[in-house]
Amino acid sequence: SSDDMLAGDGTGVADDTVNTTDEDDNDPEYVEVFDLALKKVLNNTAPYTYGETHTFTVTVYNQGSVTAQNVLVKDYIPDGYSYTTNGGWSMGPITGPGTITQLISGPIMPGDSVVLSLDMTFTMATLPSTDHTWINYSEITKSEDLNGTDKTNDDVDSDAGSNGANENNILPGGPGDNDVASVT
Repeated sequence: SSDDMLAGDGTGVADDTVNTTDEDDNDPEYVEVFDLALKKVLNNTAPYTYGETHTFTVTVYNQGSVTAQNVLVKDYIPDGYSYTTNGGWSMGPITGPGTITQLISGPIMPGDSVVLSLDMTFTMATLPSTDHTWINYSEITKSEDLNGTDKTNDDVDSDAGSNGANENNILPGGPGDNDVASVT
C-alpha cells in the first residue's frame, strides 16, 4: 500500500496503492494506555460501635484507552472485622485478618467505572491496637483487555497485587487516600 508516503503528488484517490500519487500530511496512531484505578470509601460515620455493619464502596475506574475485563479485586480484611459472604465477594465467613476477592467480568469501557459494595461487621481487635488497626485495604490483582490478554502488569501507574508499603503506609484521610489521580 502507499500509505505513509510523503513524497507523492497528492493526486491519487483514498486507499489507492500508487506511491507517486499518494501524500499523507498525517497518519493518526492509536496509543493504547491500560490504566485502572481503585477508590475505597467507608460509608458509615463515627462514632462506631462493636457489632455494627460497616459498608464500604469500592469503585474501579478505567482511566486508560483500552477496555478492561476480568478485573479481580482483592480485599484485605484486617483484625477487628468479620465478614460473611455478601455483595458478590468470595469466601466467608472470615474473621480478620484474611482476604476475599470479587471478579468484575466487565467490560469496563475507557472513562467508565464499576461500583462494588462490601459489608463487614466491626469487632473488637484481638491484636494490640496500632494506627493501622481496622484499616481495610483493597487492590486490583488481575486484569485483561477484551482479547483476553493479561494486562495485569501493563498498568501505566500502579503495580497490581503488590499490597506493598506504598499502599499500606497510606492512612484514611491522609495524603494519597482515595487519590485516583496519583501516579505511584
